[in-house]
Amino acid sequence: MTTPARSQLPVAVVTGGNRGVGLEICRQLAMAGYAVVLGSRDPRKAGLAAKEIDPEGERITPCHIEVDNSVNIEQLTGWVKERYGRVDTLVNNAS
Repeated sequence: MTTPARSQLPVAVVTGGNRGVGLEICRQLAMAGYAVVLGSRDPRKAGLAAKEIDPEGERITPCHIEVDNSVNIEQLTGWVKERYGRVDTLVNNAS
């Protein structure tokens, strides 16, 4: 099951979410009832991390995020707005 567009859940975007502190933040936000966008510079690593936390894909969606790439951020902004309609929490964990 995937999170529906315009989710009724609070929405969190986490940069650097594929390992360490970022991964744990994603895990805890999902457990707290958030729809989580798990961002990573490497889309493959984002997907693996998301599956590790949420094998069914109910709360965590992997995403390619490069905080130093304005084109990527603009695309991400449009995608999040279209899919969820908003962002309630942003955790900028990328270094």
